[in-house]
Amino acid sequence: MTFTTLEKYEGQNRRLLLAFDIGAIFSGISYSVLEPGKVPVILPVTCYPSQDRTGGDIKIPTVIYYDTGGRPCATGAETLAEGIEEDAEGNGWSKAQWHGLGGFTFSPETIPPLPLDKTIVQVFADYMRYLYECAKAHIKDTHGEHVWRSLNDDITYILTHPNGWGGAEQAQMRNAAIQAGLISDTHEGRSRVTFVTEGEASLHFCLANGLSIAGGNEDAGVLIVDAGGGTIDVTSYRKLKDDSFEEIAIPTCETTKQAFRRDDEQLRIQFASESEDDEYLNIRSGCITIDGDRVAKFFEPSIECIVEAIKTQQNTAHYPIKSVFFVGGFSASPWLYEKVREATESLGVAVSRPDTHVNKAVANGAVLFYLDGAVKSRVARMTYGIETSIGYDPSDPSHVARKHLVKPHSVHGDPELFDYFSSILTKNTRVKDTTEFRTTFWAYASDISGLKQRTTILAYSGELDDPQWMRDELENYQPVCIVEADTSLVKPEILYSRETRSHYYMISFDIILQFGLTELKAQIAYIDSQGVEQRGRARVVYEDASPTKRGSLERPERSQAIRGIASLIETRFGLR
Repeated sequence: MTFTTLEKYEGQNRRLLLAFDIGAIFSGISYSVLEPGKVPVILPVTCYPSQDRTGGDIKIPTVIYYDTGGRPCATGAETLAEGIEEDAEGNGWSKAQWHGLGGFTFSPETIPPLPLDKTIVQVFADYMRYLYECAKAHIKDTHGEHVWRSLNDDITYILTHPNGWGGAEQAQMRNAAIQAGLISDTHEGRSRVTFVTEGEASLHFCLANGLSIAGGNEDAGVLIVDAGGGTIDVTSYRKLKDDSFEEIAIPTCETTKQAFRRDDEQLRIQFASESEDDEYLNIRSGCITIDGDRVAKFFEPSIECIVEAIKTQQNTAHYPIKSVFFVGGFSASPWLYEKVREATESLGVAVSRPDTHVNKAVANGAVLFYLDGAVKSRVARMTYGIETSIGYDPSDPSHVARKHLVKPHSVHGDPELFDYFSSILTKNTRVKDTTEFRTTFWAYASDISGLKQRTTILAYSGELDDPQWMRDELENYQPVCIVEADTSLVKPEILYSRETRSHYYMISFDIILQFGLTELKAQIAYIDSQGVEQRGRARVVYEDASPTKRGSLERPERSQAIRGIASLIETRFGLR
């Protein structure tokens, strides 16, 4: 589709934008070949390997079959091929799915582990590699081999993720892209990957497809409900005078099928091979027929979840929400869409959805986000700051109450209170994407080699508006990342301590953080010998971004599948 709001591409060389929407259940790809002097066109990848046998679709399963050696042998659309379960059972293949990198709240009891020799990042890398090959084949077939050759060395990747994910998960996704061979493990290579939340990508898709905000003024907010196969992402925005948007509430991500249309119709579900039959459960050729009113009971919790999420955003948003845009594969269900509309009538919001494929909203919207990002302000999810020390002040009652904790500084010897939290950004603050947050640091060392700076950024999740003393509620402070600053060019001062009767070194510099982007950015600033501010690169490191055990491994056994579905049907549908 062509977005008329986009400007002509002003670059001198042809470029490729590839957006990967890797969902918990289904995934998709959208792309744009940027031609100098032309308005970008955003297209979905519509043909995947084996789809000639599965009907073709713009979304494919987020599933990988591994052989006994740990090598992918069927991925995505290939896992839907006829006879794949028999092949998997006969060859001892393992099935990996639900490989979210974190941020979900799935019950561990319902998510079997990944293969023993696989980490989450490795599984993600295998799937990314598959998506890349699918995009490559599609672009070659659609645009020609010569176009692909001209693009292969200049690809920018836009990766989407749930609203609840942050820097740690983004770091793992970028590492997966490196393992997949998509980018090099260099500063330049890593910069070719950018991120956007599913909610923000969906906003861009809705706006590009003509959805308008009820009220039409700056005080009217719009809520994006992205109801996918495994999660429901909810994000609130308002439109500003310059046609940009800002978040007006902290986004949320909830855990939760599309073919269900009416509760007075029967639903047929193909869940096993055609050789499976069970007359008692009305299973024929691997297909079960269930009355619509019974199926509706499965969907009711999701409807309740969506409605409650809308209410929560209304209560916490900085401006009243007048419109709800409904996207995602789940929203394609006419029955679900109508039920949500009925349930929200009393809330005074207008519910609508694009009259196009809503299940490509995230992937297409991700490309549009990169080309013409409309969101210029976002809301801080938590309070961020650093752990430091503060000079003891006998006139401050809070200091006096902690007098027994005063210790001399290890370098200059002055009395200090440690475990002090210095806030950089407070929760629920609206932050523009260009806003810089500066924190001045003084580093002290008796040896000049000890002045290298490595600072941990903490997130506070408690209830205090101005948290200060970490010792009072340690459980509410969690490390977010580490900022490594190159201070080698900062000229140190040589000072003398009367307390220790020795000389020591001190440097002063600022760490500059940008929280208003979709990814945390950092810089270091210092004053050179000429009195001019200089800036250098600071690196954001997620050391604790270890792979979480959120995946699923199944060895397909048809008898086990029958037993599982039989138990589910009998207990949930009242057949027993």
